[in-house]
Amino acid sequence: MLGRLGAGDWCRYWTRLQQLRTSPREVFSFKVFLSDLNQMANICPDLQSLVHWDDTIFLTRRRKLDQAISWVRAARTRGWFDVEGVAQPAYDERSIVEALDRIEREEAAWEGFFRDTGSTPERIIYEDLVHDRTGQVRRALEAVCLPMDVEPTTLRVSLTRLADEATAVWKRRFLRETRPSREELRRWGE
Repeated sequence: MLGRLGAGDWCRYWTRLQQLRTSPREVFSFKVFLSDLNQMANICPDLQSLVHWDDTIFLTRRRKLDQAISWVRAARTRGWFDVEGVAQPAYDERSIVEALDRIEREEAAWEGFFRDTGSTPERIIYEDLVHDRTGQVRRALEAVCLPMDVEPTTLRVSLTRLADEATAVWKRRFLRETRPSREELRRWGE
C-alpha cells in the first residue's frame, strides 16, 4: 500500500490515504497496526497531532485463539477476504502460538498508546459485531457523533466471515495438544 499510494514516502502516503478514506461527511477512517503507525510517526512527527484519537473505534476480539487461528490460516493461504477455492494449509501449532503472542503484544501496545495519548476509544468487540451488526454500527457512529440515517437492513457487508469447520478442527487440536493453563484460557477468551 505504501508503494501504491505514497511511492515509498510515508508523508505522501498519509496525505493520499486521507484523501481516499475520507467520506462525504468528512469522516476519515483507516485500519492500522500500531507498529506501522509508530513507523509513520517516526518519519512524519506531526502525524499523531493530525488524528483525533478520541474519535477512535478500537476493534478487538474476545476470542484470541480464534483470531490467531484465523490469522495463521489467512497468512498461509493469502486468503484474507475470500477462501473459496484456496487450498487449505497444514495445521501449525508453533504459528498459532506466535500469532497469540503477537495479538497479546499488539493489544498491550495499543492500550499503552491510548493511555499515553489520553484517549478513550470506543471499543467494539468483533464477536458482538458479528451477532449484532446494526447495534454495533450504531454505537460506532454515535461515538464519532454521526447519525444512523440509513435503514439498518441496508447495511452492506463487504467481508465474509472465514471461520469454518477447519477452524474448529484446528482449535480442538490446539487445545488438546497444548493443554493450556486456566490463565491462558482466560486471556484467550475461552
